[in-house]
Amino acid sequence: MRITKWAAPVGVAALLSITLAGCEVKDIYEAHCITTPFVSGQEHGMIDVVADVPPEVNPGQSFTITVNEIGVLGSHTDNPPPARFATITLAGAVSPSGNITIGSMNQPAVWPRQIQVTATGQVGQNIVISVYQADQHLTSPISSHLSCHALGDTTLSTIPIVAPKP
Repeated sequence: MRITKWAAPVGVAALLSITLAGCEVKDIYEAHCITTPFVSGQEHGMIDVVADVPPEVNPGQSFTITVNEIGVLGSHTDNPPPARFATITLAGAVSPSGNITIGSMNQPAVWPRQIQVTATGQVGQNIVISVYQADQHLTSPISSHLSCHALGDTTLSTIPIVAPKP
């Protein structure tokens, strides 16, 4: 294959933009769900998350966590529909930290959502992103609100804080 003079720089630029954009992380979690009003058969559900996060950050660095989608369903599935809103937890050497609610009251919810954060720790510390809960409006068999809380190890990603590269 022959690479023209303009194609090589374009290819390098594309590769660099992929590297700087972070990496996609995704996982699916079992969840305990409740409905209001009560709907039978919705107690055991699933939450899935797809996000872009940096593989590492430097002390004091500001960066973006992009949550591409959070899905939720009150039954076992590999591909739950998009949640209306959800809560993730940011812990460790990061600001803001704690529970961060994202999503939309619109139906269906609008994804992706971006969260601007700053690494506040020193080299060797970590930032941990976890899944807490997701909510959905159900229309069948009756109109109700579904709220699911993730169970077990809910860690989506751990981002190490590293020394700047020279």
